[in-house]
Parts: sequence; C-alpha cells; structure tokens
Amino acid sequence: MTTRLPHLAPGRHPTPAHGRCLLELVSQLADEVWSDRPAAVHPVLAAVARCVNDRTTPHGRQALLPLAVPLLHTANAPAHAIVDHCLRTAGLKKRWWTGIFPTMAVARAVRRLNTDEALRRLLTECVHLSRKDPTWAE
Repeated sequence: MTTRLPHLAPGRHPTPAHGRCLLELVSQLADEVWSDRPAAVHPVLAAVARCVNDRTTPHGRQALLPLAVPLLHTANAPAHAIVDHCLRTAGLKKRWWTGIFPTMAVARAVRRLNTDEALRRLLTECVHLSRKDPTWAE
C-alpha cells in the first residue's frame, strides 16, 4: 500500500483540489472548515506559518510537512514570546507597535530570512515555544 504525502503550495486555495498550504492542511487535520486560519492555531503562530510557507522554495515547503501535527492545539500559545523570538532571530528591534500588530511584526521578521533552513528552523522554534507551557492563556 502506497501512502501519498500532501503537496504544499504557497498562498491560499479555495478547495483542496486547488492545492493546500501548511495551515490549510492543519485545518483538515483539526477537522475544521477549510481555511488558512485554523482555530486550532494561535493567530500569531499561524502568521509565522503562513509567511514561512509562502517564502520557502517548493522543496523547502515539503520539509514543513512534519510541523502540521505539532501546530495542532496551539491556540493558547504565548504570542509575545513568539513575536520576541521572531524579531530576535531576524535581528530586528522590538518597536512600540509590535504588541499592537503582532502578526505584522512576525511577517516583517520572516521576510528577513532567506533560506529554507532558516525559515523552517524559525517555525520549528516557534512551535516549540507554543508547546512549552500548554496552560498559557492570553
């Protein structure tokens, strides 16, 4: 029996037949409505995942597949820790607006990273941060 792995693609897709990004795969795994904004993933962590998915090469994107399951049930992730980590990794300073617009801050940080390895590592570290204290709630 052959098992086919899903093929990840950049961007948003109207249906699975049109392709899927990492978060659309997560929405399927969580048995949610098809979306690149699954409720099972904290919005800031989801922003990191969307940006990383869209910035990686096709080969690098397939290396993100193992992160789909760990992204599940991270809705209570510590957003401030994720933002701080992304900014630090990208060599950016925290600005007054990063607490108000955290998804913009992480998108800006992700755009500073240029290799598949750096992007995958950032997302892996953010997922790890989100799982450090599962009782965290913001």
